Amino acid sequence: MKKYVFISLGIILAFSLVFFGLFAIKTWVVSRAIMSGGEGMAPTLTTGDKITIYKLNRNFKNGDIIAYKSNEGETHITRIIATEGQVVNIVFEQSAVYVDGQLLYEPYIKQERMEIIGDLQYPITVPKDSYFVMEDNRNYSGGSRFSSKGFISKDRIIGKVLIDR
Repeated sequence: MKKYVFISLGIILAFSLVFFGLFAIKTWVVSRAIMSGGEGMAPTLTTGDKITIYKLNRNFKNGDIIAYKSNEGETHITRIIATEGQVVNIVFEQSAVYVDGQLLYEPYIKQERMEIIGDLQYPITVPKDSYFVMEDNRNYSGGSRFSSKGFISKDRIIGKVLIDR
């Protein structure tokens, strides 16, 4: 009888370790999701697209697509336009975005003309430990152009988004 108890405990321990390992990977390393609700990142990402959120990389740079928690606790997907200390200037009449005086090359945006959306005054400097973000479908979503959303702090970022195609 003791032999069976030992084998059963071994099996339970093995399953527990596998379960904990999978839980740890999903919690701290990567998670998979399907895009839903809104078209803010179109045409890059649209409803139904599969993504992987890589949570270990904490060195985000301009152009990265990230997942972050909103003030309301919802997960959002957006693109980093500028990092801490950089100066963002949006010239709506030209539909142009400048970072540190350099015009951004943005082949991923949806519209050729950017509507005047938001309530910030430009140029604006990105605060320490924060990011200025905008979605690719600029006329659909305002990103950091609204003071109510503002800059995204590092501690709200879940991870970098990888597109599964």
